[in-house]
Amino acid sequence: MEEPNKHFCMAPWIHMHMWPNGNIYPCCTSPSEDPFGNVKTESMEDVWNGERMRKLRKNMLKGQPSKTCERCYKLEEHGSFSMRQDMNQKFGHRMTSTRKTAEDGHHPEMKIRYMDIRFSNICNFKCRSCGPSLSSLWYDDQVILYGSADGERIQKPFETEQELWANLDKILPHVEEIYFAGGEPLVAVEHYEILEYLIAKGKTDVRLVYNTNFSKMRFKGRDVFDLWSKFPDVNVGASLDDSGPRAEYMRHGTNWAKIEENRRQLQEKCPHVSFFVAATVSLYNGWHLPDFYLDWLNKGYIHWEAININILHYPAHLSLTILPPEIKERITKKYERMLQQIPMEYRESNRLMSVVDYMNSRDDTHLIPEFFERNNALDDIRKEDFLSAFPELEPMLKYKDQNV
Repeated sequence: MEEPNKHFCMAPWIHMHMWPNGNIYPCCTSPSEDPFGNVKTESMEDVWNGERMRKLRKNMLKGQPSKTCERCYKLEEHGSFSMRQDMNQKFGHRMTSTRKTAEDGHHPEMKIRYMDIRFSNICNFKCRSCGPSLSSLWYDDQVILYGSADGERIQKPFETEQELWANLDKILPHVEEIYFAGGEPLVAVEHYEILEYLIAKGKTDVRLVYNTNFSKMRFKGRDVFDLWSKFPDVNVGASLDDSGPRAEYMRHGTNWAKIEENRRQLQEKCPHVSFFVAATVSLYNGWHLPDFYLDWLNKGYIHWEAININILHYPAHLSLTILPPEIKERITKKYERMLQQIPMEYRESNRLMSVVDYMNSRDDTHLIPEFFERNNALDDIRKEDFLSAFPELEPMLKYKDQNV
């Protein structure tokens, strides 16, 4: 689709995103602290044509920027592929639906073509860049660190299964793509129930997309490989940022040997499934991401283009931008060397160099003391050690005690 303007996105016409606490957003890249509504206090239809959603549609049609979309603007500025671009690419064929938009932004049809509902925060991992809102295992650590945690340990947007399916029955007949994320979707019973529903209805043409920690392929007697074999278009994005002990440090709960075994089984049992690495790039893995990427290429686990770069912006103290200049220089040279190993036709599409562009975009070394304060506290709880996992980042210690 040719985009009408650089601020236009199809999302407000075909999608709403929902968190485990019931908060509703225009999409998953919207600021988490700024929901457009909550399904626990109002209906999805109310939010669909609420004041803020109507204003967002009006802005987009007029080519005006919206604050809730700033993350996409920043990603595009640094050469990364944004959610906005992805939505327009996948759902441009629904562009005619925008013509039904009233002058005040009201749209008469809540036909969700792209579904992204986080059915709970239940997760078997507690990743360093996450928190209790999207990981139930994070709850106890959060309480120890800060004395309390927002919300309950287990959070779900719908209190009962009846309430859940009352909403799904409105959505599933129109859906073209479902994005399963979490929590951890492969330990969510709702995920399996939806796949079984689609199979029973003969609606297996729905595109399935996952963001998963890729640790559990079987859950409560269900084998996800068996279910995926019924769907021709399955895309699995594995949240893998690094390998071995570094991966196990960053995403607590990881068994790296099991991750590689699951990858081999997927290749054997579901060769039609499109697999890619969905890497969250932070100060932890900026250095070694090229090593992990090339290792999995050499093992035949991924192709050149099968990596999706998600640059971490929040929490700011985990950002690549806090790294000292001497480390940034070495990382930059490493990526430049890696670029020479990538075939020319894949150099732009994998967007790995956007990591360097963002890292060097500003100097946030003043956040290093905050990083050590927070990270060391978590190390104490989890009996882990940052510099044992990442000895190459030891030069950060010189900035540890600087005045903020």
